[in-house]
Amino acid sequence: MIDAGTIVRDEALIDELAITPDGAAVVYGRRTVEDGRHVRNLWLVPWAGGRTRRLTRGRHLDHAPGVSPDGTVVAFLSDRGGAADQVWVVGVSGGAPRQVSHLAGGVTAFAWRADGAELAVTAHARVAGPAPVSRVIERLDWRDEDAYGRMDRPTHVVLVALDGTACQVTDGEWFAYAPGYLPDGRVAFLADRRPDGDVSPHRVLTAVTTDRRLFALVVPAGMPTAWAVRRDGSLVIVAHGQPDAPDDDPAQVAIDGVLVPGQGDRFVTLLSSDGAAAVIADGGREIVVRVSPSGVRCVLGVEHAASIDAVAAAGEHVAVVATLGSGFAEVYALEPAGQPRVLTSHGAAWFRRLPQPLVEEVLVPGPEGGVHTWILSPPDAAALPLPTVIALHGGPVWAWGPAPELGIQLLVQAGYRVALPNVHGSYGFGREHVAGLVGRWGEPDSADVHAVCDHLVANGLTDPARIGLFGRSYGGFLVNWLLGTSDRFAAAVSECGVVNQVSAFANSDCGHTYNPAAGLGEPNTPDGVARLWRQSPLRHVAQVRAPLLLLQGEDDLRCPPADAEQLFVALRWLRRDVVYVLYPGCGHDYHRTARPDRRSDRHERLVGWFARHMPVP
Repeated sequence: MIDAGTIVRDEALIDELAITPDGAAVVYGRRTVEDGRHVRNLWLVPWAGGRTRRLTRGRHLDHAPGVSPDGTVVAFLSDRGGAADQVWVVGVSGGAPRQVSHLAGGVTAFAWRADGAELAVTAHARVAGPAPVSRVIERLDWRDEDAYGRMDRPTHVVLVALDGTACQVTDGEWFAYAPGYLPDGRVAFLADRRPDGDVSPHRVLTAVTTDRRLFALVVPAGMPTAWAVRRDGSLVIVAHGQPDAPDDDPAQVAIDGVLVPGQGDRFVTLLSSDGAAAVIADGGREIVVRVSPSGVRCVLGVEHAASIDAVAAAGEHVAVVATLGSGFAEVYALEPAGQPRVLTSHGAAWFRRLPQPLVEEVLVPGPEGGVHTWILSPPDAAALPLPTVIALHGGPVWAWGPAPELGIQLLVQAGYRVALPNVHGSYGFGREHVAGLVGRWGEPDSADVHAVCDHLVANGLTDPARIGLFGRSYGGFLVNWLLGTSDRFAAAVSECGVVNQVSAFANSDCGHTYNPAAGLGEPNTPDGVARLWRQSPLRHVAQVRAPLLLLQGEDDLRCPPADAEQLFVALRWLRRDVVYVLYPGCGHDYHRTARPDRRSDRHERLVGWFARHMPVP
C-alpha cells in the first residue's frame, strides 16, 4: 500500500513567480509541509543561474509575489499577521518582512503603482463577524467557489501607501477583481456593477477617476478574464469573444482592442503581469508565447510537453513555473531560441526520488475523431495487460498534460496503468473539439472513453476485467454517467462530481449561468428541464453495479455535496456497494489545497479503493 502520508510530508510545490524589472532575478513561492501544516515561503534565484536564496521564513503562507518597479522590494500576501492575508514587503537583497496593509477584512490581490510609492489592492470591504441572526439573500451570486465565498463580504479597491495609509476608492454590492494602474496613473479593475449582473454576469474593465467616478473602458466585447499594461503603454486584455462565454468560445489576447493574430482557435490560460507573454493550451500541452500587435512568437513549444503553472516577463526575459514531461514543477528561464534552462532543483527533487512513470502519448481512433491520450505506466511495466484506471479531467474545458496531480501519480506508483484521455470538450484541440460536447454531455465523451478502453485491450495493455474509472468535477460526472450506461468497469472513484443537472442548476454557485452556456439546459421550460435530465447521470442510477467511492469537499460550492448525496442515497437504497467520504472545511479543489492530513487521506482512499476491487497481481 502506498504511504501517502509520507509522500505528502515530503512534497514540495513551486507554483508562483515574479521577475525583477531588469530581468536579473526571479522570485518564486515554494510550498512544503512542516508539523502537519502547509508552509509557503518566497525564494529568489538569479536569472543567470546559481544558488537559490530564501527571502521569507516561518510557518506562514507567503504567496502572490510582485516586485516593485525599481526592483528593490518584493510585495506579497501573507497570513503571518493573523488569519487574513495582508500585504507585506521584503527587500530583494534580504531583511525582515514588514507589514504594509492593515485592512481588517484582508487583502485578495494587489498591483504596484509605477512610482513604487503605492499599491492598489482589492480587500474585503466588510469584516466577517459572529454568525448573523439571518442572511437576507437577494442575488444569485451570493456564493462563489472561485472568488471569496459569500457576497455579504464584497471586495473593493483600496489604495495603500508604503507607510500603511489606506484609502478605499470603490464601494457597492459587487466585487472588484484584478486591480492595477493604467498608463495615465488611474486605477482600474474588473467588475460587473450592474444591478442584474448576478443573473447574466459580464465583467468589464473599469477605471476610477481622481474624483472617484467609475466608468467602463472600451475593450473587446467579450468577457475579460485578465488585463495588463505593456511597457509601451498599450492595453492588453484576455477575453472571450462573447459576453456569455459559451464553452467553445476561446479566451484570447487583444492589444488596444485588436485581436492579436496567430492564436488560431486555442485558449489563452495565463498572461504575464506586464502583458508581454502568455500561455496557450495546444494539443495536450501548454506553450509559451511572446505577445505583440503583429502576432505571437513561440518561446516554449509543443515539443517540450509542458504544463505551465505561472509565467512572468521583463523585456526579453521570460520565466515560467513548468513541468516538462511527467513529474512536478521547477522554475525555468526561457532563452530567445526557446530552450528552457532550469533555475531550481528543489521543486521536484522529492518526486524524483520515487520510481518515475513511463509516459506514452497516443492518438486513439474514436467515432468522432482521434482521442489524444497520455498513458502512464509503472517504470518496470512490460507491454502486458495491467489493471488500468481511466482518469477523467474536470472542466470539461481543460486538458490533461503528461504531469497529472499527485493522486494519479500514486496510482502508477501502486502498479496501475493510468490512461488520461482528452475527450471531446477538452481545450487545446480547436473550437470544434470543444463545441462537440456542448449540449451533448454523456455522448461523444462517453464514446471517447470506450474507444480508449478498446485500444488498451486490443493492444494487450489492459486486463478487460480490471478497468476502473476515476474523475473529479466534470470528470466525476463522466464517471457517474459511464457506470450507469456500461457494465465494463470493475470499480470507480467519483470526486466532487455532477449527478443531477436539474438540481445543480440552482445548487451550484455557477449553475444558473454555466448550464445554459454549456447547452445543458435550464429549468424554466419543459424542453430545458428535459435537456437537464437527459444529461444527468442520476437517471441511470438503477443500472450502476460497479463499486463506487464518492469523495467530496464538504464546503464545495461548485459541485456541492447535494449532488453526491443524491447518488449515494439512491445507490445505498438499492443496496449497491457505495461509500461516501466528506472532507470538512474543504472546497472544490481540496485535493490540492486541503491541509496535509486530509490530502493524505484522500490519496490513500483513492489508491486503496482500486487495490480492494481490482488488485495489482
